[in-house]
Amino acid sequence: MKINNFLSLAIAAVALFTSCQSDDAINNMPEPVAEEEFSNGIFILNEGNFGGGNSSVAFVDEEHSEVSLNVFSEANAGMALGDVAQSMGFYEDYAFIVVNVSNKIEIVNRNTFEHVATIDEGLENPRFLTFSNGFAYVTNWGDGSNPEDDFVAVIDIDSFTILENIAVEEGPEAIVEANGILYVAHLGGFSFNDKISVINTANNTVEETIIVGDRPNSLEITNNSLWVATGGLPSYAEQETAGKIVRIDLATGEIEEELFFPNPTDHPANLRIDNDIIYYTLNGDVYSFTAGAEDLPVIPFLEMAEVASLYGFEVEEGYIYAASANADFTGDGDLYIYDATNGSLINDFKVGINPNGIYFNQ
Repeated sequence: MKINNFLSLAIAAVALFTSCQSDDAINNMPEPVAEEEFSNGIFILNEGNFGGGNSSVAFVDEEHSEVSLNVFSEANAGMALGDVAQSMGFYEDYAFIVVNVSNKIEIVNRNTFEHVATIDEGLENPRFLTFSNGFAYVTNWGDGSNPEDDFVAVIDIDSFTILENIAVEEGPEAIVEANGILYVAHLGGFSFNDKISVINTANNTVEETIIVGDRPNSLEITNNSLWVATGGLPSYAEQETAGKIVRIDLATGEIEEELFFPNPTDHPANLRIDNDIIYYTLNGDVYSFTAGAEDLPVIPFLEMAEVASLYGFEVEEGYIYAASANADFTGDGDLYIYDATNGSLINDFKVGINPNGIYFNQ
């Protein structure tokens, strides 16, 4: 009996020592590092409802097989993204999310989506952004009814602070960069505009403006050319006008080519280039042509019958992506993925309210 009691006490002591050791080891372990869940795939930006503060981000894996919803909120303990997520861009390890009505930019780690910083001062009606040499450049409408207060904000990425504003023409919208030069499309804010601003980032000044046509809405750079889609004036303007496709030689700043649409009701948008093929959308369908074509196509390449209201559009590495808001702009919208070689539908996902942008994390 005494031997058994001694053995029992010895076993208990060993167990207690082992338990204490395990607890100490656990307590001294480093904090786990968040997995890079989003290092390869597609982000879908959902603007939500105006005034609702319910914008969100969804993520589709690179195999187009699974979707994750509300990844910003899920990665940040339920943190709200804000009111009307407008656009998104990547720089090094960061993703910048422009939140229009909230007048802020949320910065997250692009691979984990963990929150890094918020810029919520100095922005007014921010729209789109691009990057150059350690700085972010963000178009701002200012007060949409005031044609004199529009600007491009210059943000130092090291400190996430706005260093200065570059005054520009009314309604700056899409913005792209090539070799330290920025090209800004002036859609017009609450009014109409017809210009591209050319900004030199060496001194952050507007070097020239190029008149391209009514309401330029999308820009793409390839082979030392800037391609522009102008939408033309809408039906509620005093006189409706047709859009056109314009090609500008970046070396000279001269318009080298213009392709005109025949009808004043033709308002092209979403110009994109992939594998040297130029794509654009018109009346909810996708058209395509190759550089050097003398005429615009008459027959659409892809009729997207599934899309209720085309709200976002991209073409990337042989795939066409269409973000569709619901017809009444309430409830979750859809992402449709098509094969760009034959137009076949590959997959579709429910994403979030009013999906307006598709961004590739590669």
